[in-house]
Amino acid sequence: MSEKTDVTYLFDENGTLTHAVLPIALWHRMEAIADDASMDLAMEDGGEAFPGDVVNRLADGVSPIKVFREYRGITQAELGEQVGVDRKHISNVEAGRRAGGIELRRRIAKTLSVDLDDLEPWPQDQPAVSAAG
Repeated sequence: MSEKTDVTYLFDENGTLTHAVLPIALWHRMEAIADDASMDLAMEDGGEAFPGDVVNRLADGVSPIKVFREYRGITQAELGEQVGVDRKHISNVEAGRRAGGIELRRRIAKTLSVDLDDLEPWPQDQPAVSAAG
């Protein structure tokens, strides 16, 4: 099915294509296709794909434990109970006031159904992705 897309191309002074401006509806369709492809790749590898808002929070430097805990719908008290510490301990680990030993981090990763390395903070130079809207 062919349709008019009204894409505008922008060139620099040397005639090199530098940008393409496109209608927002087309942009959203492209995002959805890319999200579907990413999800398919993650599922083929036996992994899990996370929504853009989870990725953005991680890229913004929010504690991965907090991000994945909230994504899973678990309170600090529930997580603490499941891994054998109190809510305040979880709060301190999420806030960076306590590191949490490797065994605790393994229990947290298992409870949140993520890999241990997923609990490491992201470098702050990682670009965020936009959530499909």
